[in-house]
Amino acid sequence: KPSGQFIVQVPNGVIINPVIYSDLTHVRAFTVESIRQLFLLSGFAPPFKYHEIPPHNINLIHSTKRVIWKVLLRPIIDLFIVITYKRMSPSIYSNNFIAVATKL
Repeated sequence: KPSGQFIVQVPNGVIINPVIYSDLTHVRAFTVESIRQLFLLSGFAPPFKYHEIPPHNINLIHSTKRVIWKVLLRPIIDLFIVITYKRMSPSIYSNNFIAVATKL
């Protein structure tokens, strides 16, 4: 209905993603661009929102992984992408990501 939101969590097709193949229901993986195209074909209008799903904060080990991801690994990957491909558009590197579209 108008002004309703569609929120979906999908496997990330940008990275080598074992999650895609670990579940028989995963037929397709998406990138920010491919989910954007699907939203447009489905009658949604930009702007769309995309959210990375970082490691969970369940215990000290997970919290440590989250900090290492945010402070060290993610910036290194971002820098590699900028140097290699000379671009920086929504950078999502987690196994899955969340996409949000709003019906106008």
